[in-house]
Amino acid sequence: MRVLIVGSGKTRGGIESFIHNYYLQFINCDDIERMDITTYDDDIAFRDDYNNKKTQIFFTGRFIHIKKYVRALNEIIGRGHYDVVHYNMNSAVNLLPLKIAKKYNIKKIIAHAHNSSSDKGILKTILHNFQRHKIKKFANIFLSCSASASKWFFKNENVTVIPNSIYYEKYAYSTIFRSAVREKLNLKDEILLGNVARFNRQKNHIFMLNIIKNMPNNYKLLFIGSGPLKNKIYKKSLKMKLENKIIFLNETDKIYKFYSAMDCFILPSLYEGLPFAGIEAQVNGLPCVFSDNITNELTITNNVKYISIKKADKWVTILKNISRKETKYISDKYNIIKNFEILHEIYSSN
Repeated sequence: MRVLIVGSGKTRGGIESFIHNYYLQFINCDDIERMDITTYDDDIAFRDDYNNKKTQIFFTGRFIHIKKYVRALNEIIGRGHYDVVHYNMNSAVNLLPLKIAKKYNIKKIIAHAHNSSSDKGILKTILHNFQRHKIKKFANIFLSCSASASKWFFKNENVTVIPNSIYYEKYAYSTIFRSAVREKLNLKDEILLGNVARFNRQKNHIFMLNIIKNMPNNYKLLFIGSGPLKNKIYKKSLKMKLENKIIFLNETDKIYKFYSAMDCFILPSLYEGLPFAGIEAQVNGLPCVFSDNITNELTITNNVKYISIKKADKWVTILKNISRKETKYISDKYNIIKNFEILHEIYSSN
């Protein structure tokens, strides 16, 4: 079986994490002859883990450079003899990978929704709403990361939910990691709130600045990530005189260590598909406070609260009274070992 995965970039976001985690399972399957991946950037996230003789990384360029993009996809798909083309999408603005896959009579053309809304402006929202009705013209398999994403992309019609999944053991709480990371960050008894997210409007970093501003001085906020708004948020934190209360770190492949150093995880997003960081934090045993814009499908423990971002004072009150405690798992529904089989069956079935 020959598979082409489309939709990755070089920043470790949700789609990149999905591709990476499932790839590590698929690449050891005897029925996988090839599993190639495209990236629209000049590099690809998790590059070192794709160093396998069954895999080639292809660079397509961005959709905005449409001639180069179309030429690249035609060359990749036209010559690849693929059985499956799996396109991971944040919106329906660009359907060219699906259209080109159909042109070459690919047996299984998968449209996979990874978002439940967009903040890319009114024009792209209009384009998404117009284009999403065309998805079924080109794709023949429809996947999503959550029920809310299914609704936004496909109106819930004939959609299979493939959960964003992780290796639970990797993200388990560790006293060793906690001590080492907190020492590195020069933390003693401070209460550390954490956020792992790309710096863009969706993740609502300004809201978090206002929250930490109103927390006692023994509270600190750790931002881990990169993105187009990072410098703006950093300058804003200085203007608000928060330099002693906020720690900025770049994205890291050792993120599993940092969860253990936190005391609470916060994610006040404007919208989400199904955020990996929210899963990882819960598996670590962290109390979590999420925006009520995020689907409650994310819940896997008894230590999660969903609060409106219109109620900043309520966030402050709850965070002042929250602490790590024994957490009970509700389910293992986001365990990669379990969920890999669902996608494998979709790839391999007749």
